[in-house]
Amino acid sequence: MRNSLKVCVFFVALLVVEGNPFSSIFPKKFVPQEFVESYRGFCTDVVANEIFLEHSNAYGMSAASTFGIGYLLSNINEGLFSIPTEGFDEALRVQLSAIGYAYRDLVESLVEDPSIHATSTLYTSNKSLEATDGIKNLKTHIAYQDFSQPQIVVPTINSRIAIQTYGKLFDKLIPKGGWYGPSVYSFTKGVFVNTLYYKNQFAYPLVDVGKGYFVTDKVRMLATAGNFRIKKLPEYTVISLPLQDKRKSLVLILPKDDLNSMAPYLEEALDYTKTEGMEVQPLIVQIPAWNFTVSNEYFSQLFYMGINNTMCNWKDGNEHFLQPVAQALYFYLDPEKFEIAAATGAQLNNNQEFQATTGLKSSNNNNDQPSGNAPNGRYRSSMSEDEEDIIESDETINPAAHLDLVGDQIHAEKITFDRPFYWYLKDEVIGPVFTGLVNSFKTYREQVVAVEEAFDDMYKYQFWSCGPKHLALMDEYNNAIETQEDDEDIGLADGLEETEVSYDENENN
Repeated sequence: MRNSLKVCVFFVALLVVEGNPFSSIFPKKFVPQEFVESYRGFCTDVVANEIFLEHSNAYGMSAASTFGIGYLLSNINEGLFSIPTEGFDEALRVQLSAIGYAYRDLVESLVEDPSIHATSTLYTSNKSLEATDGIKNLKTHIAYQDFSQPQIVVPTINSRIAIQTYGKLFDKLIPKGGWYGPSVYSFTKGVFVNTLYYKNQFAYPLVDVGKGYFVTDKVRMLATAGNFRIKKLPEYTVISLPLQDKRKSLVLILPKDDLNSMAPYLEEALDYTKTEGMEVQPLIVQIPAWNFTVSNEYFSQLFYMGINNTMCNWKDGNEHFLQPVAQALYFYLDPEKFEIAAATGAQLNNNQEFQATTGLKSSNNNNDQPSGNAPNGRYRSSMSEDEEDIIESDETINPAAHLDLVGDQIHAEKITFDRPFYWYLKDEVIGPVFTGLVNSFKTYREQVVAVEEAFDDMYKYQFWSCGPKHLALMDEYNNAIETQEDDEDIGLADGLEETEVSYDENENN
């Protein structure tokens, strides 16, 4: 009875909410439209693919700080180190010479919102390395670290990440290393790291309505009611829940059928600029509570987006190579708050010193590859004890009865996210900042249970370092180049031969 009264009072109170929840209260820095459109296209490319979906199938959840990935690449593109940047323009959809300007404007626009806390740091072993104007414009700081002492470097950087994410990502990004491989090397020249943290509440508050089913999993369910933007299509439904800062919204995408059925429509659904048919109407929205921490890397996505010669490619002609762009992410949703944290990082190694130390001369010898991770990344998930207690609890109420009653009173349609769905945090100016996929709570819990604390560092190592499957993809790329060069050489030789024959024939005539 107490829960019933609480829910009813809550929804009646929503009827008198004043003001427009969709009007922004913050100034908007001007960002050229071509930069915004390029960034939104990049975000879609990162997550609208089978790789992202496969992650969620295997581990229950997928997530990406799409802004963090692009931000890191823009720092690398500034040229403080000699490293190939072919394909950066193709992946980021911006000319190489304009990438720095684009992300300068995007960063400045994003941090206008005081709810967003963003940092960017280049940790380097070069004491004399100075920030260029481009690096300064990107608000990136340079900090010295002695990479020959990983037992000091790794805890130092991870601790700073924890502080920058308000304790949500403690010791989650860089592995300590062990018998399976070192974390950083004496020949490591830099570690690029950026962090993003966001916390707010919704314009229309959420309430806990007890247990409900997400597919076959019994989970905590939350509900909210108000005037929300909605777009309903035969294949999927999009709903936007505005946050109190009035510049951010949580956008939820619910497929009509399973996630595989969304494949032809995912790019359109994730592009919130395509708002034809979007209307505001009274709704009751029911959604599961979240408390997830996941880790991932984006080698494969970036490789197929055109960045083929930067990561895990220690060819003789490259002075440095980058390890996979990796992330640790935390996202939390309950009546008290909506909170997200992300740390994005990648390690830069000297190629010649790497070859001298390991004996590897190129990426074309799979037999000599060090152990490491799979190209699609490996999720290392964690769940708080409180969340485990909540999920395992047998206490159940029937929120549907309360919601139906209130829905009849305010003539609101009820939308329930009781099956796999996509979501993203939308900034009113630049677009998606974080993107995620909630697939299976059961799979997520099983992954948590399966990963013992002693093996936690091995999981981090798998996405932080170059592994056999990364290198197999690089082999495929390098072999294709060599084959193409051989074909060109053969074609050239054939052309010379034909010229000589033709010349002799003319002489005989």
